[in-house]
Amino acid sequence: MRFKKSSSTYPLGTDKIALGIFDIFMAFPAFIYIMVLIGILGNGKLNLIILMTVSTWVIFISS
Repeated sequence: MRFKKSSSTYPLGTDKIALGIFDIFMAFPAFIYIMVLIGILGNGKLNLIILMTVSTWVIFISS
């Protein structure tokens, strides 16, 4: 039987870094991230679709 790797099998700081990133993304609505990154990357439908897809990963992680 194979087990999934958990944060306990990685170096000690890995879980703290992952949780820190998760907390930052949960602190603000995804719309704010999208608006900031659109300002940096520029306008365009492709940029908007990519950013909307990337910014919603928190929903799947938290459920």
